[in-house]
Amino acid sequence: MPTPLLILEEGLYLLLTQNASITALTGPNGIYLNSVPEDAHDPCMCIQKISSAPDSTNDGPSGLNIRRYQFSFYSTSYPNAVRLSETTRQAIDGFTGHLPNGQRVFNIIRDNEIDGFNDQSGSQRTITDYFIHFAE
Repeated sequence: MPTPLLILEEGLYLLLTQNASITALTGPNGIYLNSVPEDAHDPCMCIQKISSAPDSTNDGPSGLNIRRYQFSFYSTSYPNAVRLSETTRQAIDGFTGHLPNGQRVFNIIRDNEIDGFNDQSGSQRTITDYFIHFAE
């Protein structure tokens, strides 16, 4: 059983790894939480929590939260990084309902997209930020 702090991350991971279009690109081990190992699959993605804004009322915590996650997509080929980014967007942008682990999500909203290149590794990277509204 995951710790309560990781329930949303576990649910996102399960949602992505159970999507055949995504795993056709990443393979079974190409989705990572928080960091990418040096021997990562090409292409791959990494999900990192950027911020969290729990909602409160005058009576205390409301049980609602908005978190911003950065999804980074890596490949030695820019088109492959973009393809993985777009496939992920199709799978999660606008998602509402329950994640595979039961975590309730009110909405996943795409926010920002940027591209980059790592001179040292030669990898291409495209980044998309998503706001996730969910029940704690």
